[in-house]
Amino acid sequence: MKTILLVIAYLSIFQNGFTQNFQNAFLLNFNLNDTIRQRELLEKWEKEKPEDAELFTSYFSYYVKLFQQTGNQNFFKLGVDKINKGIELYPDRLDMRFGEIYLFGLIEDWNDFTKSIIEAVDYSSKNNNDWIWKNNGKRENGKKFFLSSLHNFQIKLYNTKENALLLNMREIAIKILEYYPDDVASLSNLSSTYILTGEFEKCLMPLLKAEKLAPEDPIVLNNLARTYQLKGEREKAIKYYEETLKYLDEKSAEIIKLQIEELKNFKARN
Repeated sequence: MKTILLVIAYLSIFQNGFTQNFQNAFLLNFNLNDTIRQRELLEKWEKEKPEDAELFTSYFSYYVKLFQQTGNQNFFKLGVDKINKGIELYPDRLDMRFGEIYLFGLIEDWNDFTKSIIEAVDYSSKNNNDWIWKNNGKRENGKKFFLSSLHNFQIKLYNTKENALLLNMREIAIKILEYYPDDVASLSNLSSTYILTGEFEKCLMPLLKAEKLAPEDPIVLNNLARTYQLKGEREKAIKYYEETLKYLDEKSAEIIKLQIEELKNFKARN
């Protein structure tokens, strides 16, 4: 029995080293931009270990770089196919999922960008955010890291300044809140989409819930102030702007002070 265990342990070490050798060689030639040698290594790696997780991420990197250098859509498709196969075999590999999302963002394919995020959110309810990362290492603080990254993806949509993409941002926020109803960032992001589309009544419910969860969050408080200001409820707007001031640095506070002054001057004139 001891002999068998030793053999298994030896094989495990050998296989891990086997992967590492291919991976290190690939990374070296990737950094040297030697695409011929990269291809040779990938083909040999695929013959020796066709379902190695790092093989799929390496193929993905190879094709994405070729796509960036040439604009060849076939390289783009091959990259997507490889990473999708990797996700199929290793659904807990969050780096693979984020790699695909990154690629869709790179080419501004916002529909597939959104779709891939939603698929990841749905899957997170199945694996309870027990994510793994590069070289199958456990991703510590999986839930916190996952939700924080999703917030950044939503901000990427927001920063396009395209009003049509507010619907994508809203779709993602609603999906996150389906599984994580107390996620303050998503409540705030959802409300922001309603503020920007002029749907002020709809934005209040998620904001008021976010306030209960995070009463000292300046973003939530500022969004409440802004909403009430746009609704013409100046007293409430002033109240929330003044509350926001308590949690801001000096530079940010100056902007809020101007809003308060403007509201008070309007009130005095009327």
